[in-house]
Amino acid sequence: MNISYNHGFDFSSKSTKEFAWSINQLIKNGEEDIAIELLEIGILYYHQTSRMCYLFGKAYGKKDKAKAVEYLNRSLSTKPNFRPALLELSKHDPSVYTSLIRVAHLLRKSMKFDISKDFYNKAMSVQLKNNMPTCAYFIKSHLELNGLKTFFEIGTFVGYNVLQIEAQKSFAIDKELRIPSWENNIDPTVSFYNMTSNLFFKDHNSEIATCGIDACLIDGARDYENQLKDVQNCLKYVNDNFLMVIPNCLPSNTAAALASLQEAQQHASFTGEWFGEAYKTLLWLSVNYQDLEITIIKENGGTALIQKGINNIPCTLSENEIKSFNFNELAFNRYFRPLTMVEYLTKKS
Repeated sequence: MNISYNHGFDFSSKSTKEFAWSINQLIKNGEEDIAIELLEIGILYYHQTSRMCYLFGKAYGKKDKAKAVEYLNRSLSTKPNFRPALLELSKHDPSVYTSLIRVAHLLRKSMKFDISKDFYNKAMSVQLKNNMPTCAYFIKSHLELNGLKTFFEIGTFVGYNVLQIEAQKSFAIDKELRIPSWENNIDPTVSFYNMTSNLFFKDHNSEIATCGIDACLIDGARDYENQLKDVQNCLKYVNDNFLMVIPNCLPSNTAAALASLQEAQQHASFTGEWFGEAYKTLLWLSVNYQDLEITIIKENGGTALIQKGINNIPCTLSENEIKSFNFNELAFNRYFRPLTMVEYLTKKS
């Protein structure tokens, strides 16, 4: 059946795979209009909805972004983890990076390590390209911009951050590691520790004493007492140009600001969110370190970026006042000035 004077396709004798190859070749050659014409007829012959919608989305990619996104989302609605559609959609919708991470994790569970690594890398590149306010973005940017090597993470769990960041040397600590195949790790750039952070600093501190910490993510215990221990321990080993990242610093309500999930769940204001007491840790740092600059990014529940600098608004609370501090935005903002991601990027530029 001829669609144009220059192109023909015999739908009755060609497989879906052959049809897809032809469409991809047309797109590669910049002939998207012809590809779309073929697809409009091909969809009557081939019934793999997810693949056909993906091909439509790819063909519309340079012509009509809205249509491309519509078709790619239709593809994913019928096959949620369809990898080609996810990769194509990531070109138009940066928020899909979370789906790329999920697929990377599933691939690692299936022992497909190389493909999993590719998807983690793609998720990271989407965040970097679009300046997304994620912990992984801040850490990866800091390491790359300054030519630094060592990443230290407390609260690794399933490994989304450490596997995306791919530092030259990473230490990943969690008392309940859930990274697929971590026990059989053969990657010399990553060391996994299935233990509490306290035990790591007691028995394995010599392993970071030599290289020091260039960037760290503190996302383990969320109560003030234990998180503060993690911060204090990390500060013993940080290098001069370090970055410390602490998430969940701006609780959305009273319940979210409580020390334990159990306490939060029992509170009348509980909505399903629980952030913990990171805000108290920041207050303590402000009181005790005049040479640390603390920047809080508003998005994603508030992410604190801590590095060498000047503490412009030092906190004067006593230890007892910090312990009894009940989070509310007005009181907290006496000591900190949270920034949107746009404000942060503007300040840096």
